[in-house]
Amino acid sequence: MKYIVASCLLSLTIPAAAHHGRDFLMVQDYSVPAPFTGIVYSNFELASHDGPDEWSIEPGIMTGLGAGFAFGAAARFSDEGEGWEYASVSPQIQYQLTPQTSAIPVKFALVAGYQFARGSNEEEAHADPVFCGPEYGPDSPPCDAVVPREHGHSHSHTGIHQHSTDAFFARLVMEMDLTPSDKIVANLIHVTPDGASAAWGYAIGLRHSFSHAFAIGMEAVGDFNTHGYQEAALACYLSPSHHFTVKL
Repeated sequence: MKYIVASCLLSLTIPAAAHHGRDFLMVQDYSVPAPFTGIVYSNFELASHDGPDEWSIEPGIMTGLGAGFAFGAAARFSDEGEGWEYASVSPQIQYQLTPQTSAIPVKFALVAGYQFARGSNEEEAHADPVFCGPEYGPDSPPCDAVVPREHGHSHSHTGIHQHSTDAFFARLVMEMDLTPSDKIVANLIHVTPDGASAAWGYAIGLRHSFSHAFAIGMEAVGDFNTHGYQEAALACYLSPSHHFTVKL
């Protein structure tokens, strides 16, 4: 599977030299917008599979509420070979567990939300039928040897990689400045799909800033299950002004 990923972040206000968050592509950082200011952003992704390519776009918004809180929501639209469709909407809240003024070198934050997916039960009802067992004749395979196929999809979304299922999600964010130009952020990811068992995963990112306008980084995200979803990326972060960032 090959990925070409790009995202864009646009700040709506003028928070002086403050950080507004969303410094990485796949990793969630500690910072939140200043109270009563906000950011809008849009993530674009193209994934090349053995079957049809998957295109997706995810616009979102986040606003600062004060006292370390921020509220946001993101919607997802995707095309998995059958045309563009609305996929989900995900309201979420972020809280800075460690005050910004704390002298502790590692800062912690918590992100939690719920994904409301379009037709998650409908997709399950339209799954391709499985014919197995002795009632279908002596040549039919045993049911424990048959894996149901997803209808209309060339791949499955499982573990923390859930796009078509109602699910609660949360991230414990840990961030530390290694130097004035280097930052490392790690996320412990939890996802509980509706009616299914919980999944756990990780995200980690290292970012080096050459200046306010240009930075590069390495990021990785995946399931703790070694046979699950794993992704790694080299990233470039461009900020021609404090109010606009492009991440590739």
